[in-house]
Amino acid sequence: MILKKSGSRSPAKIRNIFITTLVICSIILSSQIVSCAPEQVFGELIICREIDSSTFEPGDACGDFDIEVEQVFAAVEVSGVKAEDKWRFTWKNLGTDEVIADSTNVYSTETTGYIEGFFSNKLVPNGNGNIIAEPGDYSVSFYHNGELKSAGEFRINKPSVEILEVGFSKDIDEQGNPLNESKEFFQRDTIFTAIQVNYMIEGDQFSIKWFKGEDELLEEESFIVDENLYYPGYIAIRLVNEGGKAMPVDIYKVELFYEDEIVGEYYFDIVPEEFSLDLFSDGSRYINEEHLLEFDYPNSWSFTEEEIESGLKVRLMPEETEKNIIVNIWALEKKYSPEEDGYIEFTDNLLNQEVVPEGENGIKRTDDHKVIGDIEVFEIEYRNNEEVDSAWCITFNFLKNDGMLYLFMRSSSLDYIDYAQKILDRMIGSLKFEDLE
Repeated sequence: MILKKSGSRSPAKIRNIFITTLVICSIILSSQIVSCAPEQVFGELIICREIDSSTFEPGDACGDFDIEVEQVFAAVEVSGVKAEDKWRFTWKNLGTDEVIADSTNVYSTETTGYIEGFFSNKLVPNGNGNIIAEPGDYSVSFYHNGELKSAGEFRINKPSVEILEVGFSKDIDEQGNPLNESKEFFQRDTIFTAIQVNYMIEGDQFSIKWFKGEDELLEEESFIVDENLYYPGYIAIRLVNEGGKAMPVDIYKVELFYEDEIVGEYYFDIVPEEFSLDLFSDGSRYINEEHLLEFDYPNSWSFTEEEIESGLKVRLMPEETEKNIIVNIWALEKKYSPEEDGYIEFTDNLLNQEVVPEGENGIKRTDDHKVIGDIEVFEIEYRNNEEVDSAWCITFNFLKNDGMLYLFMRSSSLDYIDYAQKILDRMIGSLKFEDLE
């Protein structure tokens, strides 16, 4: 299993959120100079969601806030304070004792004398974050000239996690977001389960079970979220196919659990890879004039060629080596070429030299004449035990031209038989011999 979490912001930015405090208003209802100092009065500190834009009084007093809250106000009614006196608001996480915001200033720089009115302070996220603070209990303390005058408490609630969407993809980007989403995959595709959630909360547990069909359990994994992320993102889990072998064509099921409760069942299909003429779209063509050999080969395939005593050997392979397809081609001079009644003995020997491990048993052989395009070939096919993980299929196709014998050998795993054979047929069909025997 490979787990990758994603979101619109990096986890590092969330961990480094610091709360920005803003002074909203210092309302001066009276600033008259009097002969004797008025009594100082400090009201109860009120935690609220908003400040009335006309009266500047606190509105919608509240002690509980959701994680999505965009601003929290603390307001105090004051009177009998001097304009040059200092105020201070301190916001603290009660669980960690961390001061998350601390601001101070004089009441007014625009007047003198004594003033009265509502004085408020606001918390908003800073530029790097999208929340005011982590879930927990908080206090706000109001100080006048360094002396605590009023305080209040509030809570930011732990959010409820919702699974927004579950799907499958063939790849993910660097942030873990799904790429090339699908419900159908080829047998050797990489498959990710992409779980989109609104939040990720540290300590929460997700579990998955993979099934072939409805009840053949392939894999079971659990993981625990290791940090809080307060924005939508993906948890991407890759199905690891043991040994890199092809997955059988079938319907597959994923069961998803959150906190040991099943969320749902989700399905995808493994389908055989389809042959397409687009594989030959770039016009790649092998040409060897000395041995009168010319044919098309697929895009992105590479080849090597070797002059041997009996003529020429060419080996072609796809870029995607996990497909386990190899094409070998021999151009054999006449004196090294068997007659048709000796083809089977020839390929039996060649098979033992090129492919079959010593002591391997259970190999089945069939042979037949067939026509590919306008070209008649004699085909011999070998298959080993289809029950083993390393099951393979090899075909040899013989054809003659101008005194030369050409032998096309195709080797593949059983899951790529049809795909590989169609590639070979396309290559043989593209031969440009004028006088085939």
